Amino acid sequence: MTAGWGVFCACSWTWCIGMFLPIIMLERYGWPGFLIFAVPNVLGCAAFGYVLRNRDRSRRLIERHRLMMRWFSIVTLAYHAFFVSLIAILLAPFDIMQNTQIALVLPAVFFAFGLLISHLSDRIWPLLAIAVYALSLTAFSQIGGEAIKGVSWSGEYAESEWLWLLPTVAFGFLLCPYLDLTFHRALQRSPSRHAFGVFGGTFAIMIIFTIAYRDLFDIGLTGWILAHLAAQTLFTISAHLRELRRDDLAMKPAIDHVLSAGRTPWWPLLLPLLAGPIALLVHLGQEPIQIGKELYLRFLVAYGLIFPAYVLLAMAFRRIDPNRMKHWILFGLVMLLLSPMYEFGFIQGTAQLLPISLLLLMVLAVFGRLWLTPEVDRR
Repeated sequence: MTAGWGVFCACSWTWCIGMFLPIIMLERYGWPGFLIFAVPNVLGCAAFGYVLRNRDRSRRLIERHRLMMRWFSIVTLAYHAFFVSLIAILLAPFDIMQNTQIALVLPAVFFAFGLLISHLSDRIWPLLAIAVYALSLTAFSQIGGEAIKGVSWSGEYAESEWLWLLPTVAFGFLLCPYLDLTFHRALQRSPSRHAFGVFGGTFAIMIIFTIAYRDLFDIGLTGWILAHLAAQTLFTISAHLRELRRDDLAMKPAIDHVLSAGRTPWWPLLLPLLAGPIALLVHLGQEPIQIGKELYLRFLVAYGLIFPAYVLLAMAFRRIDPNRMKHWILFGLVMLLLSPMYEFGFIQGTAQLLPISLLLLMVLAVFGRLWLTPEVDRR
């Protein structure tokens, strides 16, 4: 089932970033914006299986970095709760009060079905992925690719702006996959690491599909597109809920006074639902679509800064010991100091600031021994 697990990864990674961020990148930068999103995304995720190479390396990473991997799933689920609410508010054909009620209830509905699906066995998941992927391909065939021809080589922002954005986008997409428990699941269950080669091709088709329906967000989504969005969102929610509740990935006391030892606690499964009501903020201004996009982009600080910075500092350079509280505190302080650059870069249109944060992170990675790591286990 190598191909099946490759499609599994394509569906678990076709989430609210791949189904909407390309539209924003096209609006701002035209084709260059899409390419700086798509190329690092596909190559970075496909490389996962070839960099780790075997199941033992995957298991060792999970054992050591379990806490941050679980938070990756929790934040990803929260992003989806927000995205489901946002789509309901912007697209539901009702008045504000009814949209608000739908936006509050719909994420809980997705999560309820996701919990049910999360109990499926390993042999069912590749088949389910193939079914979901087939639905998306059918939706693509129904919509057609006419809208792709109309994409320009320039957008609303200056043509040079995307060059400043490229390092940050590549940084996020090249490193984030190593925290994704669904990718580790696929690597450990697939007969071959070439499942991630299959992923590369199948996922590329999905983000090209996003271009095909980009204009429909303004004039109204069809039933096929809504089915695609719902199926892929539900699949990703289910896959991450599965990883959070699996006993064989139960939380161990990486930091004794953060979480207790033993079985997986139930409360992380509810945390993501708190992100849904954030989407209600779109009603506060005169341009709800613009406000919704800005709120959506603010979630990307996790995937463009926090998670890849952890991979760089804790996995690649071993400057952070995930079993030491003081290292987590220092890491948190660094993230707080750098996050305003992402606010200005992504929201305020000053992408020139983004490479500064990457430069500072690289300095910490190279010279971090001076301030963090005498105690870090070098195994």
